[in-house]
Amino acid sequence: MDQLLFSRDHRHSTLRLWGWVLFFCTWAPLWGQEELEPELPVLEGSSGGLLEPDLWADFDPLQPLLQAYPDGMMRTVFFDWGAVFYRWQGLETAFQSVSMAGFGMNHPSHGRASWSDWGGLNDLMRNQTLVLGTQNRGTLWGQWSLHTDIELTPSLQRPGTQVTLSASNRTYQTRTAITRNGRMDLGQSDPLYYSVSASGRWGQQGLVAGTPYEAYAFYAGLERKDRWTIQGFSVRQDRGVSAPLTQEVIDLLGRTYNPYWGWQQGAVRHARLRELRKHTLMAQVPLHGVLEGVDLGLMHQWGQTGRSRLAGVDAPNPSPVYYRYLPAYFAQSPVGAQWDNAYQAAQHLQTHPQIPWDLLYEPLAEYPAYVLQTDRSEESWTQGYLRWNLNPVPRWRFSGSLVGSRYTQVDDSRVLDLSDQPLVDDPDRTEDDDFFYAYTLNQTKAQGYAEVQWNSPRLLVDLGLEASLLTADRNGVEPVDLSTESWKINGLYRFSGRHWARFSWAQGDHLPGWNSWWVDARRHSGRVPGLAPLQMRRAALSYEYRWPDHSGRLTAFQVKSLGGFERQFYYTQTAWLSDLVQEVTTGINTRVRGVEWGHSWLLSPEWTLDLALALMEARYTSDAALELYFDDSAALAGAVTSPLDFGAVRWKEQPQAVGPKQAAGLSLNYRSPRYWWASMRWHRFAQAQLAPAKLRFTDPFFLDAETLLPLQGITPQQAQAVRNHPDLPTTYLTHLSAGKSWLKNNHYLSVFLSVNNLLDTDYFTGGFQSSRLGTYTAQLQDLKGGRPIFGTSYWLGARRNFFLNLSYRF
Repeated sequence: MDQLLFSRDHRHSTLRLWGWVLFFCTWAPLWGQEELEPELPVLEGSSGGLLEPDLWADFDPLQPLLQAYPDGMMRTVFFDWGAVFYRWQGLETAFQSVSMAGFGMNHPSHGRASWSDWGGLNDLMRNQTLVLGTQNRGTLWGQWSLHTDIELTPSLQRPGTQVTLSASNRTYQTRTAITRNGRMDLGQSDPLYYSVSASGRWGQQGLVAGTPYEAYAFYAGLERKDRWTIQGFSVRQDRGVSAPLTQEVIDLLGRTYNPYWGWQQGAVRHARLRELRKHTLMAQVPLHGVLEGVDLGLMHQWGQTGRSRLAGVDAPNPSPVYYRYLPAYFAQSPVGAQWDNAYQAAQHLQTHPQIPWDLLYEPLAEYPAYVLQTDRSEESWTQGYLRWNLNPVPRWRFSGSLVGSRYTQVDDSRVLDLSDQPLVDDPDRTEDDDFFYAYTLNQTKAQGYAEVQWNSPRLLVDLGLEASLLTADRNGVEPVDLSTESWKINGLYRFSGRHWARFSWAQGDHLPGWNSWWVDARRHSGRVPGLAPLQMRRAALSYEYRWPDHSGRLTAFQVKSLGGFERQFYYTQTAWLSDLVQEVTTGINTRVRGVEWGHSWLLSPEWTLDLALALMEARYTSDAALELYFDDSAALAGAVTSPLDFGAVRWKEQPQAVGPKQAAGLSLNYRSPRYWWASMRWHRFAQAQLAPAKLRFTDPFFLDAETLLPLQGITPQQAQAVRNHPDLPTTYLTHLSAGKSWLKNNHYLSVFLSVNNLLDTDYFTGGFQSSRLGTYTAQLQDLKGGRPIFGTSYWLGARRNFFLNLSYRF
């Protein structure tokens, strides 16, 4: 495993020294001069609302589509490249951060910002600032990739009433929203600003069959400017989910097939539904007149999420695409190819492609064989902050924050349907009782951040330091105590008003979501071996330019991570045992480096040409370590115990699956003086790879299942062929959008149409290899048939889809 260039102890002592320096520089101004000098202008990323059209909706809840972009490159990344799961600079969404009204919104359990939780409140989320990498963020450290600050303050919202009607075919069919922003004058006192918004989205299904959608959102905010602000919103969402598909299933049933639903007594019934109920209250108090530039805030969020699934109890798998029901299973029978059975399996699957709910309810046994259950999480999250942003002397800015939070998550499994019969082995158990597991996770976190910035007409330099202390436990036992320290330095040099360069360097710790800290939190409190924060290093250098007809940004970057870990849950057949296992991989070291270029060319007052290009390399820089955890009762005659050490994952210098490593986009835009506009966009994506099956990179994978001795005569080329780590096919996509607006007597009407994947191209957004076969011999036999039984599962890109929006504001 790669080692850091410096020892951890030396790094911490250095960070503590910087910490005392920043602490003094940050807090000293509170007792300093009161007279402030106006801030010098700084060439930073733009903030504020979206460029027209300003009414994009959340096509895909997994991607944040409403942003304020510093340049055309980032507009392309989020509006178009997100559709193919492109990762900006190779970093997943857990390395992005979102703050709302000053509160960090990255969820403690998984570390990501849940954009889908705020769906339907788009009209109020226009005041956004997007910051790239670890550039200056003011009062928050942010994250290692991107940071988005959403400002919901009512006084900053566009006054008036807006009514929106939308139609789409991707996730939902209908959307309606109404928003009112205004002010009330209260005599001689300051005015009272308010905002109210409500929305609903509905659909029987999206592009994929069996994905119903129903969601509602409500927001209310009240502000006494420069005194206090109170805001709250509530969201409710129920939606169906889809599944990854193997190539065999795609060939038989098509790209929009979904195995998670079926017919029961003539009505559609879904086995996999996701429900969300979440409520948030926020209060802010600026201490103007007491400590200028200092704010206090308090947030409380509570709610629950649930995911249903159909579970079998000593019964055949009800999934129509279970491997024993597919043609490949019969074509590769151990007793010889059974072509007649394979043909019949294909015919039966094409005529009965969905879950046979009616058959599952037939009384074939004393107790029911199937149970519809939901994995539910109830959460409570309280967060408070003290933040400051001060300019006590010319050219200097001191900012930072102190944040404390408490989070509790109660996880359990509930029975939704017992088929009107007693539950197996427990006739007295009823619906809504805990089923299989129930536990509580608790987390307490304290975080501090300080930043000092010096600004001159030519040069801007800022230095920031973040530290946090965190403790977490499962059911109040075996607490986990962790700490993080990170620092960064950013520079901006202005060659002139049209040319400048940026540099940023950051080094420190990143803590993944705490649900991944336990090997199997549903069963026990065992922690991931050597649990520690991920150690990160990030460097970026950019050149930016702005001429009357040309503008753009060219960036070179490198991101390294050391000491990562991953968990996966699946069924596998190894040389020792066949069982459901928890795969824990530790010591994952990676490196991503590359360049990106965005350029905008004003061809004429009406025509603009935008170009976006990104090239990167992502690799594992060392071997990792892999262990399999399982139920000890599943061990063969006590010959093995949990965990089972599989040793090193030998994938050093192997490519890492981080989405497309080559991406290019070209956009031709027209804006008429008569207030209509159109845009045509073309994109190319290449070198996207599958997530590898780690077992195939270990030595036990090449053991004989009978003798447990290493197989002989296997060449490196043969081993690599079984690992089979190819690129996904190169993808070409075309998008079209257009809009028109009218303004008369202070009434504004606009219509907007967007068509994505105009040519209806078939493409993959990602995929993962199967770990079902844990030996070389079994995997080789599976591949020899041409159509493997346990093939790669793919996530499929969206077919041609549209979004039509009509907005009326008065």
